[in-house]
Amino acid sequence: MQTASEITAIATAWLIRLERESTPELWEELQDWLEAHPRHRAEFIRQRTAWNRCDKLKMLRPLDGTIDTELLSKIEFVPNSGSHSDEWDAIRTGGGIFGPVDLSRRRWLTAAATTVGLTVLGGWYYNYERGWETYKTAVGARQQIALSDGSTVDLNTDSVMRVYMSAGRRDIVLKRGEALFHVAHDGSRPFFVTAETTVVRAVGTAFTVRIREDNRVEVVVTEGRVAVGTPRIDSSGEPTLPTSATAVSVGEVAAIKQGRVSIKRMQPDEIARKLAWTMGKLSFQGETLTEAVGEMNRYNLRHLIVADPSIREIRMGGVFTATDPDSFVHTLERIFHVMASPSSGDGEVRLIAAPDAPGGDTIPSLEEPGVSSDHAAEPR
Repeated sequence: MQTASEITAIATAWLIRLERESTPELWEELQDWLEAHPRHRAEFIRQRTAWNRCDKLKMLRPLDGTIDTELLSKIEFVPNSGSHSDEWDAIRTGGGIFGPVDLSRRRWLTAAATTVGLTVLGGWYYNYERGWETYKTAVGARQQIALSDGSTVDLNTDSVMRVYMSAGRRDIVLKRGEALFHVAHDGSRPFFVTAETTVVRAVGTAFTVRIREDNRVEVVVTEGRVAVGTPRIDSSGEPTLPTSATAVSVGEVAAIKQGRVSIKRMQPDEIARKLAWTMGKLSFQGETLTEAVGEMNRYNLRHLIVADPSIREIRMGGVFTATDPDSFVHTLERIFHVMASPSSGDGEVRLIAAPDAPGGDTIPSLEEPGVSSDHAAEPR
């Protein structure tokens, strides 16, 4: 039987976890915990109420971080005309009303403020938020990040990543995009990367994680081995993986969606092509024009549109600068019998078949994977 303090800690951890992400699977796990014992639901509701109040009160925190112990004496509790109960008031401060406050909690609020100020009300929330660092890249940009544990991260275009380092573990949340991780070995602090509903666990290795448009997560291991799977929340509220989680070794790529993991073996040159973005390049060898255009659009604000169904399945090869769509289009026009129509009003470039395009697919020669100077392999 869990103690009251343990139940409180788990309820608080659930709130923190839900603040970070919200998925159907996560809510199902929470519902299972809530239904396990009546005290779980009661404590979760109590903590959520306190959380909501802290979310409003944190706006009163000075920018320099100092705490005014007399703050609540400056807050006026006024009748809330929108309430049907005398037990609710509104907090008025600085000319604004923050919302309903349970009057039965007023003595608790005042005691907390006079003892240690707002830190008691939301200290755990502030500490949690302060511990996380956020990194973002714009469309077409890349960033190399050195973490405090000695690990490094290459953050790809249009990506968002959050990092939290504690004494017992290293946590990364990839909110959007793609990243390459070189993990410094530390057996006492596992390295967790959370992306969508997938967790990747490593100790010391190298791998990429990418969130695709269909919410599928792709993991490519370039050194060592990692474990992947759907996370479970431990007693501290952190994501973890069971020992039965799927192992992915060097030279393998795992695709994870809705808890299902599929693994495929890749040749070294295939992995090198997948990592071409770390050098600012995109490398294709047999992808369709639709796939190639989709990749190019990730790195550019001006998008290409395959407007002609007859050219969507053209297969192509070559190495291109990711942020140079003009050279990409020039190669399509010169080699692949594709032409660009005048740009539409929103700046998109429409791709259609050239008038002299031969019938059927234009298949480039794939004996050679292409050249490194933004040219494509010549078609057969």
